[in-house]
Amino acid sequence: GPRPMTPGSSLHSVYRRHCKEQNIKPNSGVLRMLPKEVGAHVTELNLGLNYIGVRGLQPLLEVLRRNRGLVVLNLQDNNLENGEIRSLVNLLSNEPGDSLTSLDLSTNPISLAGGSALLELISKQVKVTSLNLEGTLIQPKIIERVNAQLAMNKRVAAG
Repeated sequence: GPRPMTPGSSLHSVYRRHCKEQNIKPNSGVLRMLPKEVGAHVTELNLGLNYIGVRGLQPLLEVLRRNRGLVVLNLQDNNLENGEIRSLVNLLSNEPGDSLTSLDLSTNPISLAGGSALLELISKQVKVTSLNLEGTLIQPKIIERVNAQLAMNKRVAAG
């Protein structure tokens, strides 16, 4: 018969649904990390060893949009460029990123525009005390400013 209406969807089913809508095969590693319980959230998403890539990012952003309390996000080596970084920053600048302390975007082909967006993000979300940009194409001048902002954030965190 018809399934009973549930209040909202689990992050697991949100991810599956958006993958299906975009004709992407759901990433098994991502599925394993996402709770199937409605109302449950994730505090840590480590996709450094789980290649999602550019197309796979969109369904993940839909999950993060509904998630609260994310502390650690690792997207190293996922071939993300400035456009994807901007989408990520737009999302994390708001409530979904309010608890974030650590973001790893190392070995992604991010350059000036992405670097500038990330600098804005950590200026707004001052809980971020770790931003890994090793192996990106971001200019040293921006990296310097990022590191200065992270140092200020750490002082805020230390109270």
